[in-house]
Amino acid sequence: MDHSPDTQIAINRDTVVEVHDGEAIIVNMSTFDYIELDRVGTAMWNALLDGGTLNAALDTLLARFDTDRATLETDLSEFIGQLAAVGLIDAEPIAPRNDATPLAPRSAIDLYLDLLIRTVGGFTIRDDARNRRGVFPYHVGNRVQGRDMPGEAMSMIGLIRLNNVRALAERALTDGVAGDFVETGVWRGGTTILMRGILAAHQITDRSVWVVDSFEGLPAPDVEQFPLDAMWPAEQGYLKVSLDDVRANFDSLQLLDDQVVFLKGWFSETLPTAPIEQIALLRLDGDLYESTMDTLNNLYAKVSPGGYVIIDDYNLESCRVAVDEFREKRAIASPLQVIDWAGVWWQVPTA
Repeated sequence: MDHSPDTQIAINRDTVVEVHDGEAIIVNMSTFDYIELDRVGTAMWNALLDGGTLNAALDTLLARFDTDRATLETDLSEFIGQLAAVGLIDAEPIAPRNDATPLAPRSAIDLYLDLLIRTVGGFTIRDDARNRRGVFPYHVGNRVQGRDMPGEAMSMIGLIRLNNVRALAERALTDGVAGDFVETGVWRGGTTILMRGILAAHQITDRSVWVVDSFEGLPAPDVEQFPLDAMWPAEQGYLKVSLDDVRANFDSLQLLDDQVVFLKGWFSETLPTAPIEQIALLRLDGDLYESTMDTLNNLYAKVSPGGYVIIDDYNLESCRVAVDEFREKRAIASPLQVIDWAGVWWQVPTA
């Protein structure tokens, strides 16, 4: 794509940028498309933002890199095209406008929820990844995509899936979809903390957030009845987070109150009699075939028309087969919407 030296660069409002150690990942939160940048790409991005035009960015980059202007202009124009193609920036030749008005400032709700997402997702601190095999340095791309297990953060699902939760939760509120917010399989509670924060930010007092987990890690897989769960070891200690620890995480962000309901126990034992009446947003993060099917069999009928179902682990065969079998058995025609490499969602029909 060719661009004039006077091309004006403007960041799309849905663009989120995470930078670490000179490398960046840029995400369009409306489409969940993203681009990962090395140090050179990050330098080009920063030059575009600082300069506002292709010409100004060229001047900045020529002062930093040993190259000629023509080559750099070609490379930068191609880079702008890649960014624009996935909706990360708007790029067009400068045209004077007498009616130009500044963009409206971001609302207090946007600022609060963006900060809450960054906090529970581990983006406000240097948070190396840890599991039972060792400690691995923080990598911004892995964290944004939810491909690591944070050492300190309250959620491991990443920036893209956290923003998906916000988008669908707020859509349910705007559309007046009846019911509570529910997550089955909460780890350290980060996603349910976000759900409670969304209700608080919008001053919603007549809905609850259900925090459903064994708080004992994953159940021992029943490989005879559910052979796909054989991929899961009987002991998943690094996934075990106590109820007290999850409550403490809510409390640390001043979001622990009577609108937060904890349901402790194995899904097969708690969900058949769970006192959940209506659900506007149901999020599954149980990994196993059995856990996924337990949740869908017991809670799907409680999701209100127009409500949303989010599957976190659709990339895993054990979960994906359960979801596909359930949807086929119930003749669910609502299309699966892809969030990222791991997550999908669908909307329950209104009629």
